[in-house]
Amino acid sequence: MAEFTIFPIHRRKHYALDAARMILTERPGKWEIKYNEKNTAAKKLWNTVLAPYKPQIHHLNEVETVLVFEVKLKEKI
Repeated sequence: MAEFTIFPIHRRKHYALDAARMILTERPGKWEIKYNEKNTAAKKLWNTVLAPYKPQIHHLNEVETVLVFEVKLKEKI
């Protein structure tokens, strides 16, 4: 995934949270998510979505942060 955005008219309805969680659960494996520290909405979104995965946090510079984590495959019952 190269880009992730929710248009302003659809914001504050938890669509971003729901979509990000759905994408991650449908695509297990190793992930890296990068965001700009100045984008407070992106920082809040990704830190909320990824909290259960306990990502490694890498500050590339003063404005770029990368979260590295792995989504495990869930067994279907």
